[in-house]
Amino acid sequence: METVSKKNETETEEVRILREETKKALKTLYSIGTDAEEFKALPLSECTRAAIYARRKVSDALESLFVLHRILYCVDDEASANKILDAARGMENIANEYIIASIEDKMGGNWKGDMIMETEELIIDTKNLYVQGLIKVINDFMLEEASDCFSPEDRLKDKIKMLKKVFPEERKRMVIAGQTPIFGNPDSGLYKLIFKN
Repeated sequence: METVSKKNETETEEVRILREETKKALKTLYSIGTDAEEFKALPLSECTRAAIYARRKVSDALESLFVLHRILYCVDDEASANKILDAARGMENIANEYIIASIEDKMGGNWKGDMIMETEELIIDTKNLYVQGLIKVINDFMLEEASDCFSPEDRLKDKIKMLKKVFPEERKRMVIAGQTPIFGNPDSGLYKLIFKN
């Protein structure tokens, strides 16, 4: 009887732990997607901002499936992970294509109605430490994207935040010629960046 009692106690403890883990997983699941709202305020063109926002939503869907699998089956197995990744890869590729298309559209000129607007040149100092840091983290982001890494946009955002903290003065001096609006979100189609040593 003592052995059966201890076994029941163990099972009860296992059930309690399982319930706690499920509760945490559900909390994580229902919080997924809130970070995407931050991408609406990125200082980019409207189309590029929308494309990046949609790309983030694809990542959110992928993360949701992983968490849901853990809730239902209590384990993370490689076969299921690969199945989810394979299903999401097509959507990620499409979303990435939209981001590139939105950027290329801006490179082709900025149209307002039937008139094409003049662009202003901004000279960027490539010797500036903040600029060098941006180039490095963007290169890292592109490498992670090419490698199908999970949520590289989150790491990019965190790295840029860190650069702002480390090089606040350098950030103010990254443009050595030309001027952008002090307030608001500048339209990238109105500016041409020129990198100069």
